[in-house]
Amino acid sequence: PSFPRCARECERHVCLSVCLTQRPTMATAKTDQVPSREELNSLVDTKKALFWQVHKLGRHYDVWTHRPLAGTFRLFEWDFMEVLSKTHWWVIPLYWTPVIISLILSGSYCTNTPAAATAHLLPSINGTIQSETLAARSLPSRGPFGLGTDLLCSIYPPTEQANTPESLLYILPLGMLIWTLVEYTLHRFVFHMAISGESAVLTTFHFMIHGLHHKFPMDPMRLVFPPVPGSAIAYLLHSLMCLLPVARNVARGLTGGMMIGYVVYDLMHYYLHHGKVVTTYLADLKDAHVAHHYRDHSKGFGISSKLWDVPFNTLDTNDLKRKST
Repeated sequence: PSFPRCARECERHVCLSVCLTQRPTMATAKTDQVPSREELNSLVDTKKALFWQVHKLGRHYDVWTHRPLAGTFRLFEWDFMEVLSKTHWWVIPLYWTPVIISLILSGSYCTNTPAAATAHLLPSINGTIQSETLAARSLPSRGPFGLGTDLLCSIYPPTEQANTPESLLYILPLGMLIWTLVEYTLHRFVFHMAISGESAVLTTFHFMIHGLHHKFPMDPMRLVFPPVPGSAIAYLLHSLMCLLPVARNVARGLTGGMMIGYVVYDLMHYYLHHGKVVTTYLADLKDAHVAHHYRDHSKGFGISSKLWDVPFNTLDTNDLKRKST
């Protein structure tokens, strides 16, 4: 069947690897001498652990990666490493929700501002807050969670100012918007960097961060980012936010918004591969992501939205044709 029909009818995309195997991807179409599947299989045995094998592909790595296979695979020979390389989708909200909450609260309660100046942040009792209560609650022991807030403020350095509930109404959405640009940039320029195959280290690294997903796009355990490397990226993003000419409490709020955007992105990515579409918007995102995997991986870098694909001219051409009709 045609691609659009196949994308719509294959609810879990399982048949796409069958009905589209004869459709060359962008990388395949531009290669002068494309090795046969048999030649590539002689270099890499997908029934064995792939970590120590992918570098053998050399200059054919990109072609091999974008010839998707159904099912799952083994990455490491060692069982404990194999377990750590897999992540259930529900781990993402379970792990990141406390981090997001801690970022937001630390920007609101862990502050050097005198207690009286931040009285509006404290929960009132019968509508009043007595002055002796404010004096007794020396900072950073502040907030609605008692000892929990004390522990939080022992981890996060105090800020000079505090985020108010009103300010969070625009700080958090702004952080989410920033994440959509980070998502697009990482996907386009890092996950889809040009790999010549000359460096075994770079080839293996790329396979670890994204190549494995394009080779086995329906593997349910490797669709979301593992929390350990994700934490390193989150720390880097927070450090970059702190370099902006904004107060530290605002930087924490922006990082919290970015982390909300990241959770939405990862869960959306899993949903686009294994979820049943219930709205036209989600169906449109799903079709675009399927096209990215099975038709042209140089287009469609937005996952949670197509916001940045529009100004940077990376919408799939067939997507544009559907919109114009």
